Amino acid sequence: MNYITTPLRGNSLSNASKLALGSAQFGSMYGVTNKSTFISQNETCRILELAFNSGISYVDTARSYLDSESFLGKCGVSKFNIISKIPDIPASIIDIRKWIHGEFNKTLSELNLSRIYGLLFHSSKNLLSSNSEEMINAVKELKEFGFVDKIGISVYSPEELGLIYNKFKFDLVQLPLNVFDRRFEDSGWLDTLSRAGVEIHARSIFLQGLLTIPKDDIPFKFRKWSRYWDNYHEFLKKNHLNTLDLCLSYPLSLPQIEKIVVGINSVNQLRDLIKSVNKELFPVNSSELKCDEKLLIDASFWDKI
Repeated sequence: MNYITTPLRGNSLSNASKLALGSAQFGSMYGVTNKSTFISQNETCRILELAFNSGISYVDTARSYLDSESFLGKCGVSKFNIISKIPDIPASIIDIRKWIHGEFNKTLSELNLSRIYGLLFHSSKNLLSSNSEEMINAVKELKEFGFVDKIGISVYSPEELGLIYNKFKFDLVQLPLNVFDRRFEDSGWLDTLSRAGVEIHARSIFLQGLLTIPKDDIPFKFRKWSRYWDNYHEFLKKNHLNTLDLCLSYPLSLPQIEKIVVGINSVNQLRDLIKSVNKELFPVNSSELKCDEKLLIDASFWDKI
């Protein structure tokens, strides 16, 4: 297998190499604003081809993304650095090591690979249980055996990260970050992680699509925060910006962020992202668009709205 252990450049040296291809939409309808888009197997392969040829070398997936890993495997992803995630571990599981290794083997089988770049705990809250040591040792073994290069976590908040940081020496973290959500920058965690040599990937830069749609299309339950939407869209209008340019400028401006995970709905959308990521960055004032409404910026609370 032609597995890649260092970031690829594909056929391009553009800023697109900062992007990681999010694959939650492949074979399913993912996202709070996605009501109809289903990415077919053929479209998935076309997206992957354009991504690689544009310099994108990382693909993010997960066991919980329905057919995502299967779709990726059928297209062939040996040229990419793949990052997958361990599903939420059921409380009924007795042999945690066996369960984690079993789920990981399913991932390799679906992807048609013998190893991957990164493996994360999809629900880091699992690591706050009494069985955390067994969970951590299980993924450490996979790294020691050479099945993964980097192990890590996916988190929702600085508080969650703080509870786990001293329990688990991880290599890679995926965290939410966007023009509304500046928590990880303001709390100092980006600097702390970077100094510790942790690879930081930003996700939710579009707030699951809410920052890319017209104000009138915001789902009803989010309209209680109308002052933030009004301010955001007025900012776009005043500065003659489109949503992609603004949303990409913030994470691209942070030197601690190594990759930006972007969910893709079509080949055309990926083309737009690649065009946008290569533009000159727009300076985003940290206080002008920042939102401190936890129920809005933290998707783990959205079911409670």
